[in-house]
Amino acid sequence: EKTPTRAEALIMLIRMLGEEKAALACTASQPFIDVPDWCAPYVAYAYERGYSNGVGTDSLGHSYFGTQQTASAAMYVEFMLRALGYSSTATTNISDALDRAVTAGVLTAGERTALQSSDFLRGLRVANQSALAGIIDACSQDSPKAVRDSISRGGGYQLLFLKYRAHFPSLPITPM
Repeated sequence: EKTPTRAEALIMLIRMLGEEKAALACTASQPFIDVPDWCAPYVAYAYERGYSNGVGTDSLGHSYFGTQQTASAAMYVEFMLRALGYSSTATTNISDALDRAVTAGVLTAGERTALQSSDFLRGLRVANQSALAGIIDACSQDSPKAVRDSISRGGGYQLLFLKYRAHFPSLPITPM
């Protein structure tokens, strides 16, 4: 397995949020000149929703998304923070994204450590498995309170619950 590019990481997030159909149907424009057709609807959707504002402009004023740049944990977590409303495209320094995610309750300190101490793909897998295990355990109790407690305890559970709540429609809760 390889570390994802920015485009691949953005698509992973959109899929995890359950927004792929909306992204593929998106007809909004996006200002970037380095976005190939295969990911253009995702990038346009993310740009329109405020998940990403690209990586900058060149001396001629051309905007770049950074489609082929290798994604970092901080980059992916910043996408998450924006999607969940804890950050915005006004935040251009993402070096503290993991710390801000812990402060916001989106990641646990352990998940931050996993993302910091290993390659992005492995760290993401560890954080997701930890969060998913908590959700599955809480949902198996068939108790909205157990799921709500699981989500609020782990923070990172919030994002995964957005994806998996469709599988548990009888639970009358939403992420905090």
